[in-house]
Amino acid sequence: MEKLMLATEDIFLDTTNSEPCMAAECAKLVEYLRRRNFETGLVLLDDSKKIDDSVEEAINLHITVEEIFDKQTFPHHTKYFLDNSPERLEKAADKGFIPVLITEDSKENVAFNCSTFPSVSDFHLSLIQANFEA
Repeated sequence: MEKLMLATEDIFLDTTNSEPCMAAECAKLVEYLRRRNFETGLVLLDDSKKIDDSVEEAINLHITVEEIFDKQTFPHHTKYFLDNSPERLEKAADKGFIPVLITEDSKENVAFNCSTFPSVSDFHLSLIQANFEA
């Protein structure tokens, strides 16, 4: 697949239950991306964290944040990285990703070129809109 979207566990996982599972808005996004031939991945901030089987089935890969920034290269043509950490997003941008900051604070300043959305649903809608405009 030529397109990739990675999101950190802070964005993708709903941790209100004891077993972290995929948040509903993220599940919708992953399904949409699957239909658009995107490969999707979960970025684990804590490599000892266990993920729910339903999450494992929904995504194509899970990888630790260290692997992305230290070793991993991704040959995909389009690469998004969703996170709520400007520091990690800046590193992702340096690795060739399109950084997407998910934050309720729309006035948060970042020192690099970065798209900002208040929620995953808003990012999802922007992808749909871009698809229609293409």
